[in-house]
Amino acid sequence: MSNGKIISDNKLPQAWPEFYPIGNGRIGAMVSCAPLCDRLSLNHDRLWRRYWKYSDKNIHEIFTEYQKLCLAKNWDEAYELIRKKVIIQGDGIYVNPFVPVGDLGIKPYHFKIDEISEYKRQLDLEKGLINVSYKLGDDLRFTREYLCSYKHEVLAVNYQANYAGRVSGEAFMYRIPDFECDITGSADLGQIILKGEFEEGVKFTAITRIIQNGGRLTRGISEYKSPEGEPFKAELKGFQFGFREFEHPLEPCGASVRFDTADEVTFLTSIVTDRECDGDQEDFCCGKLDNAGSDYDKIKHEHIQDFRGEFNRCTLRLNGSTSNNTPVNLQKLRNENKCDPSLIESVFNMGRYLAISSGRLQEGDVLKAPINLQGIWNEDLRPAWDCDLHLDMNLQMNYWGIGMVNLAEYGRVLIDWLFSLLDQACHVSKDIYGIEGAFFTGVCDVENLSNLDNLCFLATGTNAWIAQTAWQLWEYESDEKMLREKLYPLLKKIGLFFENFLKEDEHGRLITVPSGSPENCPTGRTFHGMLSVTSTFDLELLIDLFKNLITASEILKTDKAKRQAWQEILEKIPLPTLNEEGRLLEWLEEDYQTDDPGHRHRSHFVGICPGTRISQEDTPDYNAGIRKALDLRLSHGNKGSCGLDKTWDAQIYARLYDAAKAWSKICEQIRVHAMDNMLMDALDHSEGGIAYWGDKKLFQIEANLGMMAAVTELFLQDRNGLIRLLPALPETLPSGKVTGLLARGGYEVDIEWENSKLTEAIIKVSKTGLCKIKSYTTDSPVQIEKESESMVVEPKDGIIEFDVKENGIIKVTVI
Repeated sequence: MSNGKIISDNKLPQAWPEFYPIGNGRIGAMVSCAPLCDRLSLNHDRLWRRYWKYSDKNIHEIFTEYQKLCLAKNWDEAYELIRKKVIIQGDGIYVNPFVPVGDLGIKPYHFKIDEISEYKRQLDLEKGLINVSYKLGDDLRFTREYLCSYKHEVLAVNYQANYAGRVSGEAFMYRIPDFECDITGSADLGQIILKGEFEEGVKFTAITRIIQNGGRLTRGISEYKSPEGEPFKAELKGFQFGFREFEHPLEPCGASVRFDTADEVTFLTSIVTDRECDGDQEDFCCGKLDNAGSDYDKIKHEHIQDFRGEFNRCTLRLNGSTSNNTPVNLQKLRNENKCDPSLIESVFNMGRYLAISSGRLQEGDVLKAPINLQGIWNEDLRPAWDCDLHLDMNLQMNYWGIGMVNLAEYGRVLIDWLFSLLDQACHVSKDIYGIEGAFFTGVCDVENLSNLDNLCFLATGTNAWIAQTAWQLWEYESDEKMLREKLYPLLKKIGLFFENFLKEDEHGRLITVPSGSPENCPTGRTFHGMLSVTSTFDLELLIDLFKNLITASEILKTDKAKRQAWQEILEKIPLPTLNEEGRLLEWLEEDYQTDDPGHRHRSHFVGICPGTRISQEDTPDYNAGIRKALDLRLSHGNKGSCGLDKTWDAQIYARLYDAAKAWSKICEQIRVHAMDNMLMDALDHSEGGIAYWGDKKLFQIEANLGMMAAVTELFLQDRNGLIRLLPALPETLPSGKVTGLLARGGYEVDIEWENSKLTEAIIKVSKTGLCKIKSYTTDSPVQIEKESESMVVEPKDGIIEFDVKENGIIKVTVI
């Protein structure tokens, strides 16, 4: 039996993306685990710059004329009309970036640094704990532990040795030089304070308390000493990445405290921003540290109990593993194309670990920020794409598997955030389009909707996509209060936008004008952009939006008259086009030639994934059309691949019940994009691949979370009221067990299989109703045991139906 709960390595990471992540949803750190000078890269989920905010564009003044040009397919004229009111891609500011707090450095005083051996680092995904150990000389062994406590809201680090009085060193806090942030700091015996204030007034504070057992504490650098190096100074070009090129100093800087001949030392760090505390931030942090106390073992025990409770809502165990060594298994996959089952467990578990560590709900009145492009982890002053919230795929992929893996309430974070921006979205709708309703732009930061540019301008389908994501998250929890107070008002405002935005064409169809298929750009234009006739992307998401509005109004028993209006809109929205060969087209009317026919976005496949309209059972013609369209896309290669495409492909193939191709794509994604810490690199550094920034690696959390969803759907799918058991089980995973998966409608499902056949399923029921299940590995009769009743049921068209009662437990056994 494999163990995909442990990620381990015996070599030092070479770059920040290869560090190990820890977090409690609010604060996080990437940990270098370096023996000679440790580095913890610190973040807070609400530390975003605020130098920019949305300003009116008044595009509504010309929008009617713009629409007419688009309806006439006069694309170049339309572009010329609009381009003076939108920024050219890469020239302007889109949103505010998510930025780092700073660094906690810990430099041990090792006097035999050439005798370090038996180094090992390990990330325990189940416990939320990093362990490091190494020997110095013949028999002196040092150990370290790192965790981020949700209960106490502190980061905790513990250093020990196997002999008393051997832990000595210096802890220091600093932030890399930055013209736009004034840093102050100080240290006294047992405490280091780091404070920052950006030029626009954003403030933050981080305090590390050093707790020594044995030995003594003594002065280090009492007043802040900036690290050597030229400060980062952004050129005035708007959209410009500012990657960290500053090496972690091996000698202490900033402010520091020394610890001498201790038996063990614990470092506790608290972080706060002005969004969490507009008063005395130092007092706030000290209060958190006081509440945490000084007993590391107690903090660790409570943390493990808490984190394990979140993590073990689901389990996945796969037989057939030959090794639990992550780097060894990765190298075997790269060299021999053999994927050990433990890697699949690791992918599934790492996705859930990252979701818990970066996306967990927070107590109190301060909104939790949604999971951004790197979760809550970032070292760069101007990170790639600002570590923002992309609404044209990335944010959706972050969240579309959360409910499946029994973390349904984490979806409230996204719904709360969208609701907090609803008034702004209503204003933007009027400013750009001149209509009532809510429009969420293609990218956002935690407090602002973005600028639009000439490439992605008016990709209105993203507005419906975020509504779909919010609805699907809600389906797994089905909290009626959340629906009534936040989600339904949000959906109504987005629905109102499309009620006003849709245009009736000469065939009586309601279409989107303008439209686009993110981020695929037709050729034959004088400009580069995705402006087009109505896209399949738009149509699928609009059908979903108005169906969900009708369902929500029925649940809440409200807006009966609106239901009829929404139904009439639905009847006028055309279905996407299947061409003569039965292939799904990316646009309603035309099969455009594009700049990149193998483009990484799979936008026209949203009807099957993450949408639910298309399936083999309900729409076999569209199911076949999806397969042909995906085959065509893949035939052109992936010159712009960045991890998300293979992830999406794997889940699409799982929903096509093509286990072999789903497995192939999962293995390909791991082989090309997984780093030794099992984080996904956005770029392809393999031979022949394209890495946009040379050797630089870029952590891409949506690929990790999307892979979690893809692996989940090998074993369970729950679309349109049918629970699918083992719908895409690969031959390479002949036996195993998964527990705690959720299915919409109030079900929690455990599945066990042997010899590639379902043996047993346990279904826990939270709502009374009709349960429909289908096994995709056997047509044999099953025995149903519920309450005191037992019966044998023959599948009809492969489907088994039976009534269930609230709080019931159903056991399904294949005879």
